[in-house]
Amino acid sequence: MSEPSRKSVGVRIDDLKSGVKSGIQIASRIGFTAAEIAADTQEVDPRELGESGRRHLARLVRSGNMTFASLSHNARFADLTNITQLDRAVDSTREAIRLAADMGVPTLSKGLGPLWSINERDRESVIAALQDVSQYAERFGTTLAIHSRFGGSDSLVELVNKLATPGLQIAIDPGELVSAGIDPLAAMNATGEQLALAYVRDAQVGTPEHAGMEVALGQGALDVAAYLAHLSLHKNLPAPILRRSDASNAPSDIATDKQYLLDAMLF
Repeated sequence: MSEPSRKSVGVRIDDLKSGVKSGIQIASRIGFTAAEIAADTQEVDPRELGESGRRHLARLVRSGNMTFASLSHNARFADLTNITQLDRAVDSTREAIRLAADMGVPTLSKGLGPLWSINERDRESVIAALQDVSQYAERFGTTLAIHSRFGGSDSLVELVNKLATPGLQIAIDPGELVSAGIDPLAAMNATGEQLALAYVRDAQVGTPEHAGMEVALGQGALDVAAYLAHLSLHKNLPAPILRRSDASNAPSDIATDKQYLLDAMLF
């Protein structure tokens, strides 16, 4: 099978705020080539979505001429760094991994909270939980891709190396990093071959304590062209890149972002 074109852009379906089915249809009309869907909503709940529902959702994405790039899983009850609900978070993450595997989705994207600022005993419990879910992901042929605005990618790389499980890799969200005062290009360089998923969004510079505001692509601190050029050096990174935004999500804005990214890509 030939390698897919890297000059392509995917989208988070939930950003369209139209429901999953309508969002998939809108994304397909705009011309996106891949989709990410949240697996922690009432509409897509791993505990409620049966076998036929899983097949139907996968068909919806692929009938829109898109690949199913990833699921995201970031509900508060699924936060692996919240020690008070760690067992529930592990169970929920396992359910989302199994959902991804059942639908042939290669990656589950998951944000981490401030792991590096909690006490050592609790941190070891969280790391053990990450070991558990990453081994579970490996068992089902799925990758758990973690990202965080706390600690930077150096810390994530150290964590991934410590666990040494093929089922655990890194996702990069430049808007998340910029908003915390972290250089996304340096962070990307630190990930090496452990980068499994890449988003694109922009933000103003902030700190971990006071996040910078998300802004439209090209209007913040992210050098979009340089970021895309750096991504092109990661030959093992699955295409496409995923457009992400928590702010500007009118279909016209999303279509503008897609074209902006395609025009900025040199690969």
